[in-house]
Amino acid sequence: MNYEFTISKFPAKANDVGKYFEKLHEEYGEISPEIIVEKARDKNNLLHNYFEWDDTKAAHKYRLEQAKEIIRCLVVQNDGGEKIRAVVSVSINYNEKRSYQPLKLVLNNDYAKTMLLEQARRDAQIFIAKYRTLTELSGVILRWRK
Repeated sequence: MNYEFTISKFPAKANDVGKYFEKLHEEYGEISPEIIVEKARDKNNLLHNYFEWDDTKAAHKYRLEQAKEIIRCLVVQNDGGEKIRAVVSVSINYNEKRSYQPLKLVLNNDYAKTMLLEQARRDAQIFIAKYRTLTELSGVILRWRK
């Protein structure tokens, strides 16, 4: 099997990580974040350098992830009664970094709305790649591809 990363920020090669995960699965019957972190404590582990081992810095990063989770979980009810995200991550202007913005503002900004639509397309492609082997979803996937 030939492994690849969807993003290139990892210090190890994808094939090495894929084979390592296969070994973890053989040994533990699963591949879990807990096992990966515990094994990565060893300085010789191929994933060791990916993790922040300074507990003060790691605690701050974890709190940032918790804040992002709060942002992602906040919803509002639209006029149709559906619950939708209240805040999304998007660029508001060209050459501006992404930031969290109220959905209401994004939908009224042509550039930001276009960026959100592009992200939605990428998310749909990720969904399709992840679930294309499930024949039960073939109808959904075919509609998205059109």
